[in-house]
Amino acid sequence: MALNYLNKVGAKTRLLQEDKRIAARKTYALKRSFLDRFRVNKIYEIAEICFKNGYLWPETPEETVVIDKLIEHIRGGNHAIIPRDIALIACYRPLYKTDIADVILQAASQVNNPEFQNLVTYAIKEPREEKALVSDIVTLGDISKDQTDDMPYPRWTYKGKNMHQAEAVSENPLNILIVNSVMSAFYAALEQPTSQIYALDSNIANLAYGMRIGKEQNVNNIKYIHGDFMNIQQLNIEFEYIHAAGVLSHLEEPLAGWNVLNSVLCDGGLMHIGLYSKRARKAVNAARSYLSDSGMSYSLDNLRAFRAHVKTLKSDDAMMPIALMPQFYSLWECRDLIFPPVEHQFDILEIKEALKTLNLNFVNFVKNDKRMDLFYEAFPSEEERADLNLWHEFEQRNPETFIGMYHFMCQKPAT
Repeated sequence: MALNYLNKVGAKTRLLQEDKRIAARKTYALKRSFLDRFRVNKIYEIAEICFKNGYLWPETPEETVVIDKLIEHIRGGNHAIIPRDIALIACYRPLYKTDIADVILQAASQVNNPEFQNLVTYAIKEPREEKALVSDIVTLGDISKDQTDDMPYPRWTYKGKNMHQAEAVSENPLNILIVNSVMSAFYAALEQPTSQIYALDSNIANLAYGMRIGKEQNVNNIKYIHGDFMNIQQLNIEFEYIHAAGVLSHLEEPLAGWNVLNSVLCDGGLMHIGLYSKRARKAVNAARSYLSDSGMSYSLDNLRAFRAHVKTLKSDDAMMPIALMPQFYSLWECRDLIFPPVEHQFDILEIKEALKTLNLNFVNFVKNDKRMDLFYEAFPSEEERADLNLWHEFEQRNPETFIGMYHFMCQKPAT
């Protein structure tokens, strides 16, 4: 009960914090004479949040007029460029997509301001570098590279080797496949420096983003591949380790996709699979039911309208836990969260049956929630912890245990 209460309070707190930032942004746009040094620093902070969330927040017509006038003013080129005005524009528009990007770059060479230089780097220079890297990415199967305007998501930042919590797979050189998680591929490459990592993603912007960070950190053992993993057999490679979290659930036939991955897993190889839990997905399902009943299909306006609706809910509403999820605060991730074309959800007994069908052995759940400690305390032996029937009974009593997905390891029998 205490944890549920804290979750509800935490959801409301996150929503209030976001609303304060949205209100501050509006104030800064409409009352620019109000800006002192402290508030200018806040503009830079908000600009970076908006860049990373894909410009999720709504804007009023009054704000649009102000930002459009600022862009027009800079486009004219007859006045000195004020860094704080660029930062304010960056709170509303991706700078690298504007027609004043070159003007900003030219002005930046004459501005000695660390916050402004950082803004120009992440908002113009790095996206341009990523776009240039697209031509270096291998294409698998019949998939268009004409996706260079897509935003990479999630936007992750390298913060040191200890950021990643997964265990190293082996001390020996391996072929490792990471599906639709370039961040996981990057950290696998750090953990397995003698292995060859294959980062396969259907969003080419994700690959270019990871490639740029890899170049910066001198990580050279990743091959970036743009394509659908259902064509993975075309590589003619067997993998000792495969990571596919949150991918299978979005297929029309998850078991068919899992079987494709299994077909390229070597005997004795390991797979890290992530699937959505029916029990832990209640808030998401409540949100989708609301959208369906309201006749709302995906559009940016509908997404924003839904988020505004969530902010009006009481703390005990079935949908409120969705505001605790990081995906709720990113345009593309929120779209995938509540407007997915397809999403299959599972329970543990269905996973057990799927493993039997594929002739895979369950190894263990990957710990990603403190509630799992209750299971470990009750069942200390390795044999008990590998018993999916026990895990199923535990989840019945603790339905939010796998709110971040079932993450588990399974293994192909060695011949």
